[in-house]
Amino acid sequence: MTQLDNYKLLGATGPTGDRNNFCEYIQKNVHLYELKTGVPLSTHAAAAYTRNQLAEALRRNPYQASALTQHRETGKGANGKRTGLVCAQG
Repeated sequence: MTQLDNYKLLGATGPTGDRNNFCEYIQKNVHLYELKTGVPLSTHAAAAYTRNQLAEALRRNPYQASALTQHRETGKGANGKRTGLVCAQG
């Protein structure tokens, strides 16, 4: 499990090297987006970004990783967990 921000986790499977490199890449870019814009990615946007990055990596080099993002809502009107499934895997 990799923590993307205070409310999002990224779970991944695959060989240790591929999994760690991919998760760290996603984590750093999600953080960079927040630093640039001042707005954190939504769970849906983080899942879409992760899916697109994995699909692009599969076209260039074989990547053996599958991923799942999860978000915990807090505050007024929070209704619990939201999960964004990343469908691409290699």
